[in-house]
Amino acid sequence: PDQYPLFCTLFWAGLRPGEAWALLLSDLDLKRKLIAVSKSFTDGELHDTPKTGQTRMVEIPDKLVAVLRPNPKKSDKSGILVFPGRDGAHRHQSMWNRKIWVPIVAKAGAPTYPPYATRHTYATRQLQAGCSLQWLMHQMGHSSIKITVDTYGHLARRLDHKK
Repeated sequence: PDQYPLFCTLFWAGLRPGEAWALLLSDLDLKRKLIAVSKSFTDGELHDTPKTGQTRMVEIPDKLVAVLRPNPKKSDKSGILVFPGRDGAHRHQSMWNRKIWVPIVAKAGAPTYPPYATRHTYATRQLQAGCSLQWLMHQMGHSSIKITVDTYGHLARRLDHKK
């Protein structure tokens, strides 16, 4: 249960795992249904920009807003991680993968894909719902539409073909 908000964020917002682990409560604007992605925690280091080097605002669905609603007792949100490790610090990818991701996925009976696959699941579901490649590019934080088309264009074409 304590991993549910993180899993929901990965599947419903399309963040890279390192971006989710770097989120602070102050990055959440739940009234406007947005997450500011401005940093990443990868390879044991906090990077002050995400992969593309630019902050992006990610739109999130109502169901994720409900899951992420912060504890109202926390008035100072400036340095509080949304998904801290047990020690309150940033999570380490390899340990989280081994001790949390793999056992939960195995218990669910699903194939053991890496956590990054949640981004592809998110993108596929957004395209199935009819979003544009341009919108998806911004959500995913791709630096160009070419990256989005090269990665997901085949899905968009296949979905258009079915209509």
